[in-house]
Amino acid sequence: MINPVSHHPQVSKWLEHIRALSVDIGARGPTLAGERQGATYAQAQFKRLGLAPAWETFQSARSIFLPHLIGSLVMLAAFVIHPLAGVVSAVVSAVLSILVLVSELQELGFRDNLYRRILPRGESQNVFAVIPPAGEHRQDVVLVGHLDSQRTPFIFRSQRHVKLYDRFTTLAFITFIAQCVLYSLSVFFAWL
Repeated sequence: MINPVSHHPQVSKWLEHIRALSVDIGARGPTLAGERQGATYAQAQFKRLGLAPAWETFQSARSIFLPHLIGSLVMLAAFVIHPLAGVVSAVVSAVLSILVLVSELQELGFRDNLYRRILPRGESQNVFAVIPPAGEHRQDVVLVGHLDSQRTPFIFRSQRHVKLYDRFTTLAFITFIAQCVLYSLSVFFAWL
């Protein structure tokens, strides 16, 4: 493992934070103990800086990717079901694909949806601090960071992987839309 070092005091301090979160605490899966340890660390650092951190708990998904995996599997199921029983299977496929597309759009918009209602959740937390302005208040600045660490090493292994993932997800979403349209039309037109 590479252990970066800097003689610049501010860079050195940031490297200490990175080491504490990534090495000392380690993996911080959503809603798991590591994420809570990361929140406790952030809270302690805010206090060390003389701030009054706030701690909020809420119910959160255990994985950011599971809803999309479930949606993809339901779309595959709709594809398999579609030709089985004429209009009945066309209706089932159309309904399933519309439910997935609507849930995907709502999930991407951070809205309540079917996925969030049926998938497992756990307790997560936010830690934040507010620094009042020293002078005239002209605008707000919000700095955000994640306490959790998602399991994405394959996707972010290289620029090529990120580009492939981007293209794959775009193609998958276009395919979802096409399936919804075609299955819905097939309810009314036997030739589809």
